[in-house]
Amino acid sequence: MDGSIPYARRLRVRVRGHVRAVGFRPFVKVVARRLALAGWVRADDDGVLIEVEGVMTERFLDELRRFAPPLARVDAVEVEELAADGAIKGFGIVETSLPRSADA
Repeated sequence: MDGSIPYARRLRVRVRGHVRAVGFRPFVKVVARRLALAGWVRADDDGVLIEVEGVMTERFLDELRRFAPPLARVDAVEVEELAADGAIKGFGIVETSLPRSADA
């Protein structure tokens, strides 16, 4: 051990690829809960958006990339660091954003 103290991080994660209607959101929820992370996941027109907070965020990102459901294809994982504030409790799947109108 290097003596460092783990600290909580909060991340906004955009996952792009074939990640809708393949069990990706339930997979994210299981991984996050197993790693004692708080936050949420939702699907939208751009793929899947996740906000996650806790100590095991690097492991979470690794597992997203390595152990996605068999029908999923992860093309890109974009990560933005946010200020950790401990305000989120638990981890859940939030309602999917409605698709954009073809006229928009």
